[in-house]
Amino acid sequence: MTTFEEREKAAESKFARDEEAHFLARARRDKLVGEWAGGKLGLSPADTEAYGKALVLVDLEHYGDDDIIAKLKADFTAKQIAVTENQIIQVLQEKMIEAEKLVKAGL
Repeated sequence: MTTFEEREKAAESKFARDEEAHFLARARRDKLVGEWAGGKLGLSPADTEAYGKALVLVDLEHYGDDDIIAKLKADFTAKQIAVTENQIIQVLQEKMIEAEKLVKAGL
């Protein structure tokens, strides 16, 4: 194997690891957002856990934050809880930072 092939293989491996870490961080973020939302919605601990898992599934069905934001807005509106889209986006960003730290730490 040539040096170029070794570098190419190493780059591919790093890309795969980075993509896996990003996927895990997004899933963790969605669960953390579910915990935040569950608290605001007044859900039981079991329902809050299920809500977080539901957010992970929503994100898997349609990659991106728009679907999660729409679900959260609809659920808050249904319970007449005042949460703005900007607040949701801010929580998504904060929880992503937290999730990335947790994944990096192996938690």
